[in-house]
Amino acid sequence: MHRTNTTVLGIPVDLMTQELVIESIFTIIEEWRHTRVCQYVATLNVDFLNNTHNSWSVEPKNSKLLQALRSARIVTADGMPIVWYSKLLGQPIPERVTGADLIKPLAKACANRNKSIYLLGGKEHVANSAKKVLKQENPTLQIVGCTSPKIDGNSESITDNDQAVVNEINETKPDILLINLGNPKQELWFRRVQDILQVPVAIGIGGALSFIANVTPRAPKWMQKSGLEWLFRFVAEPKRLWKRYCFGSIKFLTMTAPAITRHFLSKMSAMINGGNTLSNSLLVYQHQNNENERAVLQLPHTINCKTCSTIKRDIDGALKNNDQLTLDFSDVTHIDLKGMTLLINTFGKENISALGISPSLFKLLGAHRSQDLISQKTFANQKRY
Repeated sequence: MHRTNTTVLGIPVDLMTQELVIESIFTIIEEWRHTRVCQYVATLNVDFLNNTHNSWSVEPKNSKLLQALRSARIVTADGMPIVWYSKLLGQPIPERVTGADLIKPLAKACANRNKSIYLLGGKEHVANSAKKVLKQENPTLQIVGCTSPKIDGNSESITDNDQAVVNEINETKPDILLINLGNPKQELWFRRVQDILQVPVAIGIGGALSFIANVTPRAPKWMQKSGLEWLFRFVAEPKRLWKRYCFGSIKFLTMTAPAITRHFLSKMSAMINGGNTLSNSLLVYQHQNNENERAVLQLPHTINCKTCSTIKRDIDGALKNNDQLTLDFSDVTHIDLKGMTLLINTFGKENISALGISPSLFKLLGAHRSQDLISQKTFANQKRY
């Protein structure tokens, strides 16, 4: 399944509509026959980002959560601020896809395609009510399990309780596992038990079962589309949500401001300088203390929507003929959001490394919360060929 995504504070977010997300989930189910690896679908909102990152420090607040989100097979934008951020930086996410909005059309599609669902988490009466609603709307839908176990969100390893929960899920052989534990518990729990889950795909849905069960009311459609659902929820539960929305919104603005500022400054600079970029040149040199040749790709001044396709083509070509590839950032002065996405996807590969990253470029990577991926694979004191 080809993935087209953007980057939001170091996390890949897919450029998908709700319809495409559902189709992609069924593609993953079909792939399960060959891979036998349970894949994860995350629904990213501002609260997820606040749980993942610190306000001012570029070091992650929760590195395990960051890795869980980065390794998800699909990440949707469950939050209008994320959609606005992507549009502001020039790589727009087509629409907001929330866990709550995804469940009912997904259940309908499962009923039509003879696929089964397992509901995990939430209060027992809420989960049972949600199950009842889904069955009433889709009489042929197979809901093979509905449990609300107590799960430890802080454990470093698989507990006996985890094993018991997973055994119960595996025995029912669902096609889709809906995890209603909230963030970060649901992502960390999935990461912990992924290797023993015998399910094609798991989807983190936060607390969406309460919406399905009509325990928590949804905002009117116009408020959802305009990004005002948070206001509706705040008015409904002010004591519980005031800290989350007040401090969370300020923190999100604090985290995104550096990337937004740099983006617009670079656009102004490109207008003044004419937006010239260097051409790519693929060179091969003998790496120190290594008998094997390593391909080196010299990157242009600007890694953006105009140069990304060429760079990706050269990277793919180099990896066909070489086991190792080093990207030379010596001439790079700016990377836009599309370029940042290309780099995050590229540095996810084990045989990619970097050299020539200047302090100012590291600050740019830090503004996008992506410096950790590249710094781990950067040669220290590496001389340019």
